[in-house]
Amino acid sequence: MPPTRFLEAHVDGHPIGRFEEHNGQITFRYSESATFPISLSMPLSASEHKNRAAYPFLWGLLPDNQEALSAMAQEALTSPNSVLGLLNYHGGDVAGALQLLPSGEASRDATRISTTDTPARLSDDQLETILAGTLRRYHGQPSPNLAADFTFSIAGAQPKIALTADQEGIFLPPTKKHATTHIIKPADPRSDYYIRDIDSLEVICLDAAFRIGLPATEARRWHAPSGDLTATILTRYDRHLADDGIVYRFHQEDFCQALSVMPDKKYQHRYGGPGLADMRNALQKNVSPAHRTEVLADLFMLIVYNVGILGTDAHAKNYSIMLGTAGALEIAPLYDSISAATLLTGEKRAYFPMKIGKSYAFDEMTPIGLVEAGVQFGLSDETAAEIVSSVLANIPTGIEAAADALGEHELGQKVLDGIARFSPVRFMN
Repeated sequence: MPPTRFLEAHVDGHPIGRFEEHNGQITFRYSESATFPISLSMPLSASEHKNRAAYPFLWGLLPDNQEALSAMAQEALTSPNSVLGLLNYHGGDVAGALQLLPSGEASRDATRISTTDTPARLSDDQLETILAGTLRRYHGQPSPNLAADFTFSIAGAQPKIALTADQEGIFLPPTKKHATTHIIKPADPRSDYYIRDIDSLEVICLDAAFRIGLPATEARRWHAPSGDLTATILTRYDRHLADDGIVYRFHQEDFCQALSVMPDKKYQHRYGGPGLADMRNALQKNVSPAHRTEVLADLFMLIVYNVGILGTDAHAKNYSIMLGTAGALEIAPLYDSISAATLLTGEKRAYFPMKIGKSYAFDEMTPIGLVEAGVQFGLSDETAAEIVSSVLANIPTGIEAAADALGEHELGQKVLDGIARFSPVRFMN
């Protein structure tokens, strides 16, 4: 009989539960010290949760990239199909407030080590070396020279790493002493997910969202000293670097985790993954009536923005929930928002990952259709109309300002040209 395997879940340096695997089935059990659920799919009202919720939740913490999983498995001396084996090694820094550690290993979060206690800092040349290794990792090659301290896991398909920065924004070498504060995504022309200017496009789209009043992840572009590599540096919204140099984690999960959906089923359009109705139902079930409209509106604004910029990758895994004590729930800031407008031609249709009304096709979506979708989402007609009008009308100004601030006026105009042809923004004149 196969032995039972364990993985301890920690928050703020203290154990709050345990994942157990036996005969291929994973169970999660809360400890009495748990003060909030780690997932909407695993409420505190039940102390034990079975494989149906625990298994997809854990896979949702890992890259959705088989070559990256293969490299991580080699580093961890486990199988790329073993979610507990992977996170037993790579679970010390994941999305949200959790640390997933082997039984008997203590969390360092309880000691509150300041970044000022770690004197070493990375040069740009050293960062370039790490990012080049990251690209190799996402093509199946492990990074044994970094593996001892490079034990994070970030969801998604694109190459990325997580590092900790100090108060001056300078990165520390990979370390287990501190929670990571930034995600760095090197552009990878060899990747199936690569599009030209992807790093600039992400910075523009996130900055544009912020400029028009939406909560959005802070992003900047980075150029390697050699000139051979560029990257997007993103400030983690699930972390807080205090004035004393201590990094705090805040808990979050994406909607696939909340709905117990495996990462490879994240697209409604392609694989029947979560849609607007599923996300609405999860929120209506878990948000108090007094705050329900506010939370639904916050999520709907992000959805409308992604429709407006022609965000073809805005699936359910690219929207997240912040979870806190006493059942507090908020929508996380916008992230992974990239316009496909520069790729579109008159002969090529583009599709939103989730159905709006009866269609996935951007060119069939209208402001009226979005308002109707907002009403179906649980908002009043007035609230839905106000969100659709405000967001769509301001997208062109936001994109232009963000592109100009980045020194990418021509790229910004290409985005605006595509939006003017295919997005429901074209009806706002």
